[in-house]
Amino acid sequence: MLILWITGGRPERFFLPWEAAHGVWAVGGAFSTVRESVGAPYWNPAGLAGTSGYELSLLYVPLWLKGEYAAVNYGHPLPDAFALTRNTTLGLGYYRIKSGLAEQTDILKRSVGTFSDCWDMISLTYARKISESVNWGFNYKILNRNFFGYQNRLYGADTGLQSNYKLPGGDTLKFSVVLQNLFFNKMQNRISEKIAPNVKLRIGYGAWDDKLNFIFDIDQFLSKSSADPRLYFGCEADILNLLSLRAGINYKQSALGMGINLFNLKLDYAYIFHDLGNMHRLGVDFSFGKKYDREIMAIKEAKEKVELKTENLERTDRIYRNLITKAMEIFMEGDYPEAREKFMEIAAMDPLNKKTRESIEDILDKIDSIILEQKIEEAEKHYKEAYLHFKNNSFDKVAEEIDKALKLRPDLKKAKVLKLRNMGFQSLVADKLNEGKQYLEQALELDPDNEGIKKNLKKLRKYRKTKEGQ
Repeated sequence: MLILWITGGRPERFFLPWEAAHGVWAVGGAFSTVRESVGAPYWNPAGLAGTSGYELSLLYVPLWLKGEYAAVNYGHPLPDAFALTRNTTLGLGYYRIKSGLAEQTDILKRSVGTFSDCWDMISLTYARKISESVNWGFNYKILNRNFFGYQNRLYGADTGLQSNYKLPGGDTLKFSVVLQNLFFNKMQNRISEKIAPNVKLRIGYGAWDDKLNFIFDIDQFLSKSSADPRLYFGCEADILNLLSLRAGINYKQSALGMGINLFNLKLDYAYIFHDLGNMHRLGVDFSFGKKYDREIMAIKEAKEKVELKTENLERTDRIYRNLITKAMEIFMEGDYPEAREKFMEIAAMDPLNKKTRESIEDILDKIDSIILEQKIEEAEKHYKEAYLHFKNNSFDKVAEEIDKALKLRPDLKKAKVLKLRNMGFQSLVADKLNEGKQYLEQALELDPDNEGIKKNLKKLRKYRKTKEGQ
């Protein structure tokens, strides 16, 4: 990480390092070629165009000598109803970096306290998917600096492109170019110096259906005092769309890291080897308002398979092509039951060539898998709600929730057991002891190891003996 007090305060070397979130530092800083996320705009504004839902990222990093770095990024996809907003995402980012404390002295070199160098930046991003393989983005940045009583404000811009190309064997070649710090005005209190623009050229290679990625970056400042180009190299391996393992090295340090995808939550960790001391980085990324990551991946894979069959679709009539487009739109919106019906209609049509039919059948399998997973999650939610009501003796509410769970998953054994226990307790409350006993015994037959039911029956037998003795 480059920090102002390390680099002598040269603004052209000022980076707001969006590190652990999205795993960028774990791959040596080589990032903008291969990643589409809410945290991408600092590295390449074009990366925001690939986000599929509303996303919020938060990061706070304590630095050396009480320095700190914080970042907040939000991405907001616009609706596809209009041509100007189709495939477009807006982003808002706030970054703050504060150097470690330095000693402040008077003219006699006596210590009179401490000070730090603090930078705040707000970025506004517009990103758009120009085509399925090309993204473009633009940042407008407002930068404020507070240093030893001096305050400056600067304005600048970034722009970048991303492109992906499928190779004949199925691998992917990825390119990126970024122009950063364009149009930055001179610093008000440092007339002879300004933030220099820089160019980033990046290339990535994705193998095995993008499960393994290699990234190489070159970063060059465009100023008379610029040093040699900075080089970055990283690699990332994806395991089952849940775990990512990363490693990287650049011109000054190396790093290892990993990422975990848990539904709409992403956790990224990086361990950085640095001369001033090794560092840990942990980032959290939260998406909401649309689909879980696993659903997004399934949609993306299915969509890519359909796109590979475009040449076959050229031999079909316009009605057939419109049906495919409509079905994919419904699929992307997450209305899976309706999408399934549309694809079933297409699958029943003639003529369909073998490869196209296989692609549609594959999509149907993915839809069925997603629908089943959603039913399982919803049934579990209703069961947990029913169990809470059961603990609170709200037997009528238990029956309502447990019926919802069994409607979604008729084979859910624990829901059947809870329903019988609930019916037994309702009978006991109504003083129908024999009926209540029968329900509890049926529940025990389904779950012979349930200690709770055994205790209920034991108490019921004791109660009946006491009542008969009276």
